[in-house]
Amino acid sequence: MLPRAKKPNSGGDEKEEPVAVFLIHRFAKIPLYYFLNWHVLPKLFSETVVELVAYDVAFPALLTRLSDVTAREVVVRSFTALSWIWESLVFLDGTNAILAVLFVLTGVDQPSDWPPIFGYPSGMCGLRKFWSQFWHKLAVRPYSNYGRAFARMLSLMIPGLPPTVTGAIVAFVIFLISGLSHAAVSWRLGTSGWLDLQWFLLNFAGCLVETLVLSMVRRLAKKAGRTRELAWLERSWLGWFIGYAWVFAFFFWTVPLWKFPTLYRELVKLERWASILSKMTIVEG
Repeated sequence: MLPRAKKPNSGGDEKEEPVAVFLIHRFAKIPLYYFLNWHVLPKLFSETVVELVAYDVAFPALLTRLSDVTAREVVVRSFTALSWIWESLVFLDGTNAILAVLFVLTGVDQPSDWPPIFGYPSGMCGLRKFWSQFWHKLAVRPYSNYGRAFARMLSLMIPGLPPTVTGAIVAFVIFLISGLSHAAVSWRLGTSGWLDLQWFLLNFAGCLVETLVLSMVRRLAKKAGRTRELAWLERSWLGWFIGYAWVFAFFFWTVPLWKFPTLYRELVKLERWASILSKMTIVEG
């Protein structure tokens, strides 16, 4: 379901990426991902957290106890908030790179048959941009079709729905199906509960709040005659900093709500087994 890469116009300046360049770009990702994921990040984690214990992930809620947050919890939450992005990028984009090299090198496909599945880091400046410009689009097309079908059905029942409401309905359906599909996978892997669904719906709520706040700020700027200044501010380093900080803060709060309960159960099991094994003695005959 990936969108095909743009085809070059005949006689135009746009040219298809040469096969050699394509192979170099894709092949270079494989050792880079391996080195960073299995050598650099584990060492960095061991130097900062040392060892993760169940107590570190026993308190997923944050807003109710801001005064009790320790420096260690900040580090653990920061790793958790970013690790799920990195893991998905490594395994999905790494697999895509391996398959792209294989099929293009053998002549089965052309480079245009293997467009990138993730966007550039600049697409993470804002929660809506994160999901629409940076994150992979592997399931967006079918989910969007379901969302548009549901929005059309509602527009027949409630005539006169504004386009902004229709767009919000489509986005809600996309996040809803994403949460349900992830919950189904988690259930199949033995994890019960609706943490996946809750987290994806939290992301929809975050995107909705971001949209409303930006719309309000832009209306106020328009009334004050400061539209040009606001546009300049959004494109400046401060605007980019606010966008990245907002995304990190949102994930810093919500990802532990999603990941900590499952991680806590796994760590408790490991600590119980470690305690049992430590009490066992080897009897020599």
